[in-house]
Amino acid sequence: MNTILGAIAGYIQIGVIEFILFKICDALFDGKAFNTTVSIADIIYFSFVTLTTVGYGDITPVVDEARAFSVIFAMIGQFYMAILMALLVGKYQQEHSKQ
Repeated sequence: MNTILGAIAGYIQIGVIEFILFKICDALFDGKAFNTTVSIADIIYFSFVTLTTVGYGDITPVVDEARAFSVIFAMIGQFYMAILMALLVGKYQQEHSKQ
């Protein structure tokens, strides 16, 4: 169970790293990296919406660097959930079915 909780914490950490990169990108482009002026809360929101690949479309990256980060983190989010979490949950279920 601790392994699964650690993996969830790792997923959240990826979102935090993504937030930091988007914040740096927005600062480097003088607040014009996205289609609208974004606050810190907006960037946190955008980071996790991108990581989970929900993608509402209300905030969109307009510079190439922010778009690249969006694609990379959307893929990381999918691979993380589809592969790592599936393996961990499967292993957890396997251990508990033996008991």
